[in-house]
Parts: sequence; structure tokens; C-alpha cells
Amino acid sequence: AAQARGMVVAYFEPTPRGGATLGRDLGSDANVRAAARRAALSGDATLTAPLAGDDELAGVLYLLPVYRRGAPHMTADERWTSLEGWVCMPLAPRAVFDGLLDESEDGIDFDLFDGDGPAARKLLHDEDGNLAGAPGAFGPDAYAGRRYERWLSIPVGGREWSLVVSTRPAFERELRADSAYGVLAAGLAVSALFALYVWSLATRQSRAMGLAETMTSEMRRAQESLAASEQRYELAVGGSTAGIWDWNVTTGVMDFSPRLHELLGLADDSAPTMEAWKELVYPEDREELAAALQLHFEAEVPFRVEARFRTQGDVWIWFELRGATMRDDAGRPVRMAGSMADITERRLAQSSLEEYTRQLDRTKGDLETHAQELATRTRELDEARRLAEEATRTKSDFLANMSHEIRTPMTAILGYTDLLLDATLSEAQRIDCVHTVRRNGDHLLTIINDILDLSKIEAGKMTIERIACSPVGIVEDVVSLLRARANSKGTELDIRWHGAQPERIETDPTRLRQVLVNLAGNSIKFTEKGGVTIGVRCERSPGALVFEVRDTGIGMSPEQLARLFQPFTQADSSTTRKFGGTGLGLTISKKLTEMLGGDIEVESEAGKGSVFRVRIATGDLDGVRFVDPAAHTESEPTAPLPSRTTAALAGRILLADDGRDNQRLISLVVTRAGAVCEVVDDGRKAVDAALAAEAAGTPFDLVLMDMHMPVLDGWGAVRELRSRGYARPIVALTANAMQGDRERCIDAGCDDYATKPLDKPKFLETCARHLRAAQSGTPLTSVDRE
Repeated sequence: AAQARGMVVAYFEPTPRGGATLGRDLGSDANVRAAARRAALSGDATLTAPLAGDDELAGVLYLLPVYRRGAPHMTADERWTSLEGWVCMPLAPRAVFDGLLDESEDGIDFDLFDGDGPAARKLLHDEDGNLAGAPGAFGPDAYAGRRYERWLSIPVGGREWSLVVSTRPAFERELRADSAYGVLAAGLAVSALFALYVWSLATRQSRAMGLAETMTSEMRRAQESLAASEQRYELAVGGSTAGIWDWNVTTGVMDFSPRLHELLGLADDSAPTMEAWKELVYPEDREELAAALQLHFEAEVPFRVEARFRTQGDVWIWFELRGATMRDDAGRPVRMAGSMADITERRLAQSSLEEYTRQLDRTKGDLETHAQELATRTRELDEARRLAEEATRTKSDFLANMSHEIRTPMTAILGYTDLLLDATLSEAQRIDCVHTVRRNGDHLLTIINDILDLSKIEAGKMTIERIACSPVGIVEDVVSLLRARANSKGTELDIRWHGAQPERIETDPTRLRQVLVNLAGNSIKFTEKGGVTIGVRCERSPGALVFEVRDTGIGMSPEQLARLFQPFTQADSSTTRKFGGTGLGLTISKKLTEMLGGDIEVESEAGKGSVFRVRIATGDLDGVRFVDPAAHTESEPTAPLPSRTTAALAGRILLADDGRDNQRLISLVVTRAGAVCEVVDDGRKAVDAALAAEAAGTPFDLVLMDMHMPVLDGWGAVRELRSRGYARPIVALTANAMQGDRERCIDAGCDDYATKPLDKPKFLETCARHLRAAQSGTPLTSVDRE
């Protein structure tokens, strides 16, 4: 129906400037829509109220309804049903008076109003501008200065217009005011002009009616031609297996051919929109369809795309879509039409053909691959053998170096132990032997820890914790730990703070300390003259700390730098033999730094020194207080390290350990500290002894439980004791120092954890703390144990 299609301008004669009016929906204006409805229902020409604007349709519109040929239109309902459209003629008020102005000789003024009555009049035309600035209601008072005026109410197209003809001052000056002939002349002029205007208006209406009939005839001829074309189109579409679609781009309404309704399983009377049509498209195909449509509109590329559509019974069918677009004079798409053909069978055949082709290609490829595999496998075997030999050689070199590094301190330990058996040694010589044994034992433990750390890292078993810690405290701890080593070589060791530092960061303090000790220790080892400086600066965005370990040592060549962080590889074996070391520290440091969310950079020049730059993530620094470590150091000297005094013990201790040497060592340590110690050599005996003492009223105040024992291991013994209600303190003793070992012992029921080899002062302090808690009847909390 016409009303469903809106009031879109389809023809315009003559062609408007720029073509902007074609395709315009006049029905979007409520004024035009109301006038058009009155015209369609009455069958009469109708005039709109004044329209604003500066285009071809400014002023008023003269609307004449056009009905389908042969359709009844005697009643309002019949006229509305058979409405084909409207013929519209824009009327500008200035054009109404064309041809009259010369007659007036500038002595007569014409003013035109829409409406009748002062309150309803709206000024349409003011010939001489005498009403400019006047209020909205116009009446005789507006012409108080004019000698003659005449008001005429004219019904035009269903509206009332008011025409006012008045004399201007120039006309009045030419007439004598007291001359009857002058009055008569003025009256005759005004009346003549009224008659002339009415004749002009009638002529214009007649021209409009004639134009409307001419356009109607042309439209009818076009309709007849269109009907014949549509008949040919219907015959072509009826004989085609494809469905046809038509899309009004302006309104979004689509029209489907009966065949397309059938293909998609839609009702015959359905008129889907573009949005509803898109919903039928398979979700994965919508983006491709939209891209093809956009490319067609913007680049005018032919529209052709294949997509799946949902049909009746939710069955997805492949369609090939083709289409072409009709554009307005400005190049904007206004209509698009095309076809949809079911290509499901073609797609299936194409898929089968592609699969058959792939099978042929695979067969051909298999034959070619089989011919190449022998040569490829031979090359791979050669490469694998080369890599295996290189890896074996590298690991053999590493193991040889490790053997040297382990045997060196072991030689000193065993040799000086033999010397201690010599009764002729003086007290000073014996003390020197003991210190040498201890120093080499610590060195051997460091080697073992490095090997374990690297093994954990390579196996992916190393974990990083992130807790709040003080970066300033960590750096000061590192310097304090390495100060004696630097002093022994005459090497200066300093800290350089670059600006304020965060009071707290989120990282793993143990691993950060390990990295800095490794790097600074290396720098001290390879620096004979000059010094080592640890510089620290904070990068607040994106939240990072940068540590620079700078030395004036022997430096490295580019070739040595290239091998620096490779596992089982050392920068220079001759340098290692001179200065010692396993070469594992840097590899471990790089891996740990990466796990801390950072990296290590190295700058070095042979003979001039090296700079190791470590960058780690700090976590969010918002709200973190920053301090000036240099000012803090100057105002508050670092407190001296607490002395490692031996804690005194009091109480009964049960020691469970299957190693006789460990039994003798640990029992000697605790008894010399003041405790009474009873020893058992497996977990079963430990359970029995602890429960028996409890039942006899002479309980043990502390149980030291080795976790690896025969019969019943330490974990099983602790679980059994706890399950049987034993509440006394139990401290795990184990040589396991891997990540998670402490947690495993605590989860089994132990109150604390101590590693072998023993750190005597720390071990005795742990024992003393739990003995005091047991004797006071106050168990330790997890915070107390830290």
C-alpha cells in the first residue's frame, strides 16, 4: 500500500539541482503527512501548511492524489485502498505574484497570509517589508498608515488564505486626498488587482491540474510498460530454480519471490526486513556476508557471496547470493535486488572433490615423503648424534669441573681432619684446622646447593613466593654478608642509591638476595684492584627495581659474553681454574631473575670490568611510601649484627635418626647445651618411646625426628603420634632442602623444621624455643615458628 511505502519522491520534473530531492521521504514531515492523507481520502487537491527550508520544496506543497487505474475510488476507504501516490507541486509565495508587480508600478502592496482571522494568520509573503517586526497576529491595525487596503479570504486546496492589497505612500502622494477622482482611481486599481490576482490563481490551479493529469498519463504509460516488463520478469523467475529478493535500502523492507519463500520455508505473505533476513544467516557466515555487502556499496565491486541460511526445520542450506544496486544522483544506494540459488549439492560435490583431491595429494605426498624420509632420517640421525655427542661432552666437562670443585674442598676437609688427629699440634694449629674444615664445608655446601637449585629450575620444580619485603634491607644484608670477603682481598664494596626507594615491594626476598649475592660475589672474585658498587634505582612505571653490580675486574670479551648464561658452560675454563667456581651461579641468577618477572643485562670489556644490570618487578607501588636510604644510613648507623651465641637447653629430648654419626653429633650438641637426650634409630621405636614416656609420667619435652628412616619413616611416625593424641613438640630433621619439603613436614604434623647439615646456633635456638614452650604449656603458633 502507498502508506506502507511512505512518501518517497520517485520523479521530479525538472530534475532538481544536485538531485537531493529524489529518494526523499516527504512523509517524515507531519504537516505534509496530514495534508496528503486529507487529499487521499477526499480525492481533492490539497495544500499543506507553510514548510520551512531553503530547497526546492520550501513554501507550500500542492498535493493531488493519484489512484490505480481501474480501481474503485468512490468512498474514502476505496480511495485509501487504491491510492497509488501523489503529484506534488511546490508553490513559493513570491511566484504567486510573478506578472503582477509590473502592473502595480510599485504603488500597490501585496501581503499573503495562511489562515483566516487575526489569531490564525501566518505571514507567507510581504511584498514591501512593511510588516517586518510586527507581532504574530495580523489585522487591519497593521495597515493603519495606509489610505486604502482591501482584505480577501480565498479557499485554496482545503486551506484559507488571506490576501491584503493596500496602497503604498508613493501611490497616495500622486493622488489628491480631496479628489473624488483620486479615490475612485485608487479603488478601481485595488479592485482590478484583486480580479487580476484571482485570475492568476485560477490560472495557476488550472496549470497544476493540467500538469497533474500529464504526469498521471505518463505514470500510467510507465505502469503499463512496467506491467509488461514484470510479466516477462515473472515468466523468467517462474522458470528459474533461484529465488529473487528486492531490498529497499532506505526503508529496510525486503520483498521475496514465491520461490525464495519456498526455499527459506517462509510464509507467502511475510515481508521480512534486512535485519530479520540477517538472522537467518549462519553465525559464522555473517561477517563475510556483511563485508561483501559493504565492499559492494563502497567500491562497487560485484556482489557475490556464498553463505548458509536456516530453512524450515532448522536445516542449514548453502546459497549463492548475487545482486546489483540502484543509486540516486548522489551515488547513494537506494535499492538492491538479486538472486539466491541453492548450491548445497554443489558444495557437497565440491567438498567430495576436494577430499578426493586431498587424498590424491596425500598419496602423492606419501610417495614423495617416503623417498625423502630415508635421506631426512639419515640427516636427523647425524644431527642427533652430533647434538648427543656435544651434550655428552658439555656434561662431561661440567661433571669433570664439578668433580674438581667438590674434591677440592673435600681434600681440605679430609686432610685437615687427619691433621687434627696429630697430638703434637698446638692449640692455635688445631683452631686453624677447624676453621679450614668449616670454611671448606661451607664452600662444599654452596656447590651442592647450586647443583640442587639448577636441577630444580631445569625440572620446573622451583617456585617463587611473593611477599612484602624491604629492598633496602636486602641490599644491606648482601653487602654485610660479602663485606668480609671484599676486605680480605682489599676490594672496596659500596652501595649507591639513585634517589628514593620503595619501603616495601612484592617479591621473593630469598631468591632476590641469592641473585645479588651471586653477582656481587662474582664481581669481588674477579676484581683484583679497584672496587665493586651495587647501584639501585626505582622505575615507578611500570613498577620495577634496577640493581647494577659494577666492578673494575678483568672483564670479558664478546665471545665470553655469548657463553655466559648457558647451562653447564663457563665463560673461560682457564679463568675458572685461576679464580675457582662452578660457573653455575650466573645461570641460576638469570633463571631466578626471569622467575621474578625481570631479566639480566651485561656490559663488559676485557681488562676494564663488567656491569650486571638486574631488573625485577616490584608489584603495584601505588600507596607505597618511599624512603631515602642514604639519609637513613647517615642519621641511623646500622646496628651491629647479633652475636651467634649458643642457646642453653633444659629438658628431655628424644632423637630419632638412623645415622650413627648423626646420632653422636646431634646428641653431643644438645647434651653439651644442657639437655638430656635419648636416641632411637627408626620411626617405630620413636613412636613407642614417646608414648611410653608419656604413659610413665616422664614425657619428652621435645622430639627430633629424622624424616628418612627404616621400618617407619619420619612422616609416618609423626602422623601416628598425632593420631594417637600426642601433643608434644616435634621438630623435623632432614637433609631435604627442596622447595615444599618444609610444608610437607608441617602438613604431616611437625611443629618446626631443621635442615642438615646443621647450623648449630640456629638449631639450638629452635630447640630452646620449643623446649620453653613445652615446659610453659603454651604451644607455638605458626607466627612464633617463623
